[in-house]
Formats: sequence, C-alpha cells, structure tokens
Amino acid sequence: MNTNVAHVNLLFAWLWILLGFGSGLVLGLRFHQENWLGGYGSLRRRLYRLAHISFFGLGAVNLLFWLTAQKALPPTAPGVTVASWAFIAGGVTMPLGCLLMARWPQMRLLFAVPIVCLLVGGAVTLRLAVTGTAAAARPARFELNRWGAGDDTHGQAARSTLLLPTNPATPSSPRPRMLW
Repeated sequence: MNTNVAHVNLLFAWLWILLGFGSGLVLGLRFHQENWLGGYGSLRRRLYRLAHISFFGLGAVNLLFWLTAQKALPPTAPGVTVASWAFIAGGVTMPLGCLLMARWPQMRLLFAVPIVCLLVGGAVTLRLAVTGTAAAARPARFELNRWGAGDDTHGQAARSTLLLPTNPATPSSPRPRMLW
C-alpha cells in the first residue's frame, strides 16, 4: 500500500483543518466591524472568507483521499503519488491564490493553478478507483483447471465456492455435466 505517500495527505489534512480554525479566529476578531476590508460584500473580504473556507474544504478532500488510498486504491499504482501531490498542491495554492487576489485583483487567472491541480488529483483518483479495485481484488496468479474452476495462488481448486465434486480418491474424474 502507498501508505507513506498517502500519509502525507493525512498530515496535510489535519494541518489545513487547524489553519482553518486559526484563520477563522483571526477573521472572527474583526467580522463585527461593518466596513472592515471594504464591507461584507467587498471582493477583498469575500476572498478572505474563501481562503478561510478552503482550508477546511481542501483539508477534508485530502482526508478523503487518504481514506480512499487506504481502502480502495491498488497498492503499487504510480498514479497514487501523482494524485497525492496534486491534492496537496491544490490545497496550498487555493488559499494562497485567494489571499494574493484579495490584494491584487488583476491576479484572478491565478485561480487556474489550484483548480487544475485538484482536477488532476480527482481524475487520477477516480481512474485508479475504477480500474484498480478490480485488479487489486484478483489473486496474483489465477488459472483455470480443466473443469473451468479457478485455482488460487496456492494451486488449490476453488471447489468450495463453485460446489464442484471433491472426491480425493479420483482427482482426475471428469466433472459431471450440468443440464442448465
């Protein structure tokens, strides 16, 4: 499992949630002042609020990615690293972009950076989840015996799940024909 890679997302998630609490404290100390940062509806104040909320939202996204990597992604998929760092890059650049744009509104195209990072992370994770879970559930070696029953990695026929005849005295006896 890519636990080392995904573990970074767990640490990042909780750090971002704590930063969300801290930024809420800083913003909350002055929110009662009606004209602070140009008033409630001003672009600057809206972007500060978006930066504050993005800490929580992208912390939660990284936490969900960590959970997904633990339970549903294939253990050796190289895309896990790409998705992990894409989610972290999106998490770092979103509040940073909000704060920079609050100061310099002409930097609005900077929002493309976190969005592209998060889209890449989400797309890679979805692809790994769709294609990886079926591959991860299969045994390393799966062969069909002459009856069409699968053998697991230890070479034992999967008779119990397929309800095949299990007569140890005649292991080479042909399988009875089924009419259905």
